[in-house]
Amino acid sequence: MFRPIFKLFKYILQISSHQQCLDLNEQFYKWTQQSKNAQELMIKFLSQVSVPDLNSINIRKEINNNWIISYNVLCECIRNYMSSFSPKIWNQIFQTMQRVEMINFSQEEIMKFFINSSDYDDQTLIKIMDGLNQLALQIVEKVQINNNTTDINQVYKQFAIDKIVLIVQSNVFRLEKIWQTVEALLLCLCQSKSQEMRQYSLNSLKSIICQCFNNKYLKIDLFNAMYELINSRYDDVVEYIMNLLYFLIKQQQISDTLYIDLIKVFETLLNEKEEFIHLLLCLNCLSELIFNQLDSLNDQCLMRMASICVYLTKYLSKQYQNEIKHKIICMLWQLQLKSIQHKLNNPGLWNMSLKLIKDRMENQDDLKFAALHIASQLCLNSQNEQFTEIYELFEELMNNCINQYLRIEFQQISLFNNTPRFSNNNLIETPKFQMQSIKFDKQTVNEQYKQSLEILKLCISLWAEIVIQKKKYEKFYYHIQSFNQAQLVYIKHEIVIVLSKILENSSKQIEVSLDILNSLLDNEQIDTQYFIDNDTFQYICQILSQGFKTQQQKSFAISSKLMALVCNENYLFDDSILKSYVSQCLPGYDVTEEDAIKWLNFISEQFASIGVQLRFHKLLEMLCTSYDIIIRQKLTSKMIEPTVKFIRALILQLNKCQRFLNDNSERLQIIFINKIKHLISQIISYLDQDVLRQIVEPILMQSKKIYDWVQYFLSLQYNQEQELIIIELITMFYINQIVTKENISQQTTIINIISLFQTNNNLNNKILETVKPTLLSSIYSNLAQFIEETERKNEEVHNMGLMLDFLYFQEQILHPVILQFIKCEYFDLRLKIVQLLKKFKPQ
Repeated sequence: MFRPIFKLFKYILQISSHQQCLDLNEQFYKWTQQSKNAQELMIKFLSQVSVPDLNSINIRKEINNNWIISYNVLCECIRNYMSSFSPKIWNQIFQTMQRVEMINFSQEEIMKFFINSSDYDDQTLIKIMDGLNQLALQIVEKVQINNNTTDINQVYKQFAIDKIVLIVQSNVFRLEKIWQTVEALLLCLCQSKSQEMRQYSLNSLKSIICQCFNNKYLKIDLFNAMYELINSRYDDVVEYIMNLLYFLIKQQQISDTLYIDLIKVFETLLNEKEEFIHLLLCLNCLSELIFNQLDSLNDQCLMRMASICVYLTKYLSKQYQNEIKHKIICMLWQLQLKSIQHKLNNPGLWNMSLKLIKDRMENQDDLKFAALHIASQLCLNSQNEQFTEIYELFEELMNNCINQYLRIEFQQISLFNNTPRFSNNNLIETPKFQMQSIKFDKQTVNEQYKQSLEILKLCISLWAEIVIQKKKYEKFYYHIQSFNQAQLVYIKHEIVIVLSKILENSSKQIEVSLDILNSLLDNEQIDTQYFIDNDTFQYICQILSQGFKTQQQKSFAISSKLMALVCNENYLFDDSILKSYVSQCLPGYDVTEEDAIKWLNFISEQFASIGVQLRFHKLLEMLCTSYDIIIRQKLTSKMIEPTVKFIRALILQLNKCQRFLNDNSERLQIIFINKIKHLISQIISYLDQDVLRQIVEPILMQSKKIYDWVQYFLSLQYNQEQELIIIELITMFYINQIVTKENISQQTTIINIISLFQTNNNLNNKILETVKPTLLSSIYSNLAQFIEETERKNEEVHNMGLMLDFLYFQEQILHPVILQFIKCEYFDLRLKIVQLLKKFKPQ
């Protein structure tokens, strides 16, 4: 009955004036208030008349047409009666909105309607979703039927999906109530025959999942849709889902509770798909999860991931790229390591891990590095039988690396002629390697050599870590000796570092370590400059510091070689090595007398062996300093004899140094003088007359800074017997100086003697009384000679004045020669004569 009426109304609206249209639509709105049945019919009618004619030539000219009035009435009805609309009515309304949006009219109002859906009650929201579902399915059906989808308006195709996404985003807090509808629709749309619709639907699914994934309050299974889509017949859908999973893993958006669901997706894909692209996609996700987020997996996830990786090993036999195979192997190894750390027993994973490590024996690539790393980590984390099994495999792998390196070195480098061998311990097994003749291509040999060298260096460091943590010293000597077969200095450096690290944790291996160190320093091909540049000698000093505690004889022998090595090389290096030796190797205050004497003898031997080689002034200084340190820490009567010998050696070296004129010589002279003085001061109370004479007499025969020495000896404290010797030696020294010198030199000697006795003490007075007759005789002689000279220097005038001053205070009788100075032309000297005449009467 209503259909003809509505048809008539539609015609009337088309021909009505604007006012007539307003009146008629107002009446329509009143009819919607009469009954539910009339309401649905009227809404359906308004939906049909509330759209423009899309076939019109110029739609924009129709913007003010009568359909807008009907559309406004429809919007008013929606606002007031939306809770009573059925899904079918909503479908009709959404078709109207879709057509209106296609002409870019009322877009903001339409958008606002869906954004405000969070305010609608549950039943209304569900009906709205059902209406959108119907519309979406209608659109998909039309797109799939139409061969040329470019003719279909983009807004038309995307309207329903876009609005569903808006509703989901606005209603996350109650997504459980509409998720089943949303999920069913998206699963349908994502498997549409139209690739364009599939892609757009997948993008919508991604936006929803990314927004909801980390909402722990949601009680929905977001992975269920991915389970379904993983089995899609369309490869682009599978690829998109896997890329989505990779994105979620990469962004760490998967919570701990969802990892097990994620693993189910991987299992589903690998069980259902065999294509290479699917394997590649799965590997990307698995590798990101294992290499970067493995700590987030619980034990259940680890076990299931392990099963997946064991399953993936079947692809290792296929002709895939090495990168893929390497990724599978490394993932499995990482899972095995994590399983051991979690104490999970997985025999299948364990056996496969060991097999893959063993299969890498002949590799010379990054996978060999990975095999060594994982084997060492498994050793560190395993226990009991597992440790024994993996450590034996690690040893096999390590020996294989050594063998490979030695073969390349033997073929390409002429360094193997003088390989050091160890024959001093027949009770320990010695490694033997078969040198197989292998020829390499010239273009690849350098790369192979570098690779094998780095692998061997890695072996050494990893083995040391296992030895330290697991205290695995049974084959310590064997393995160190194996490494020492290599001739390059890089390996020698690594060996020294490893020995130092191991001895920090256990001193039991000190004897073997010293033997290795001894043989290393014996090697004629040692690169001293490399050792200097890389602080190798500092590590050697660390080893020696341990050795001196229990193996002094060997440690002293190695120290001698170390110093000889430094002395035999023409390197101008800083003194960091020597400082390191002093700080680490010299004994402390708790040193015993016996050990202290050994050290003193050793230093003396080294000092004597170097001789006066000025370029080794730093080493000579270090030896002097070392001797001084030990004397300060521990001085006993038994140490006097070697100390006296060392002082005499220093005096001898000092005499030799004085023959050279350069900076090093001056530096050494200062060092030697200071050390001699310091050592004498420390042992003076222990010295008898003969020993004191042996030390002082050669010093007073020096040609430089002799009066400094005299002043030093006069400043010391002596016993009665020592004092007699000092008086005798210094008196004889002064008399010889006066007698042997002439003119200015003699005057200078006299003045120096006079200045020494300005300090009034008992020792000075005794020496003065002894030397005084000779001194006065020389003074008078010089005064007489001065009067007879016709040309006099200012220095001589000054010296005469000092001598007259001395006579004023020391002489009791006025000598006749003094009277001759009355005629002297120098006023200062005549004044001094006047003073003397006032004091004395002529004889």
